[in-house]
Amino acid sequence: MRNIFHAWISNYKNVVISILSLIILLLLYFRQPNVVYMMDKSSNKVILPFGSGKRHDMGECKPIYGKVGVFVAFRKAQYDTKYKIAQDTLHCYLKGTNYEAFFVEIFDDPEVQKHCHHEEIFFLKHCAASVYLKKVDWLLVLDADTMVANPNHCIEEYIDERVNVILYNRFFNHEIMSANYLVKNTQFGHDFLMGWADYQYKKPNSFNAADNGALHIHVLETVLPQAKPEIATCLEMWGEGKDYDEYLAYVHCVRYMLGANRLFPGKIRILKRGLGMARDGFLAVDKFCDNDFMFHGHKQNEIGEGGWESPFERPVNVSQCGAHYEGWYWRNNKRVACTEVQQHLRSFESGYDAPNVSRVIPFLDRNDVGQCWPYCDFN
Repeated sequence: MRNIFHAWISNYKNVVISILSLIILLLLYFRQPNVVYMMDKSSNKVILPFGSGKRHDMGECKPIYGKVGVFVAFRKAQYDTKYKIAQDTLHCYLKGTNYEAFFVEIFDDPEVQKHCHHEEIFFLKHCAASVYLKKVDWLLVLDADTMVANPNHCIEEYIDERVNVILYNRFFNHEIMSANYLVKNTQFGHDFLMGWADYQYKKPNSFNAADNGALHIHVLETVLPQAKPEIATCLEMWGEGKDYDEYLAYVHCVRYMLGANRLFPGKIRILKRGLGMARDGFLAVDKFCDNDFMFHGHKQNEIGEGGWESPFERPVNVSQCGAHYEGWYWRNNKRVACTEVQQHLRSFESGYDAPNVSRVIPFLDRNDVGQCWPYCDFN
């Protein structure tokens, strides 16, 4: 009788949850009839599907996920010599949106100085981001050399509310990209940033790639904390790296341990190569299509410097910018069909040849149970 009662209670709860969810969906629909919602089975919450909030003809970027901010940390001396072209495109883009912008002189900002004590700029950046994250619901963190190639996008397109941190894979070497990411103003979001920043004090004395190297093991420890032997294997490889090729072996170790899964509910989503909010412009010789948003890695202060064509024939005119295309001076041959960009990416992908020393299969090339037996498995 008791089992029947418990079964009835369980079914009753499921029915109530379903009815309430339906009511919420209907209320949301009539409030915003052009927005599509879905039920997240892992949390039984009504959410917006990933990719919502697309921008059309430079229209409004609606705050469907709350207040969104954009954070860029820089050093003044480098800004004047390296980043003006890239940052002018970002300023131009922001004039056509309602996003809150935080341009932070990282070694001279009172709030950063108060809360962050990291000496190395790569790690200090993530602590500084955690300080400014408190002011918004979602924060897009960008390197100063990230430029807007196509302003007809909203940041909301890249937000997935099933997670608190959104990263993406770098195209040309399979790294998880440290330069640009989205983070939600939650305890998880703050803890992730501070844990990442504190790797300044834990990184090995090797070819460690600073915060980019730290990001890989930090992600692995965050999403698979129970995988102690696997974490130890990748940590060992990180500490042994003597050059870039051996560093890539460590990157491949982490990618192997993470497996095919890219969505870790409540924690992190890692977007595939070429599908994040930014990609390296050189992959398609600075050509972009409707799907592209931002390009990373533009440190030149003049168009044409070092043979760099750029997507623009001349710098954007920030004074003319707004929710329109005035002020953007693209080269006619750089805005192309997405099929052409796809061909460039496919060619780059097929032509990539990973260094031999980086081609590791951890459970074949390293101890699998020898260091942890008989306590290797977890409950």
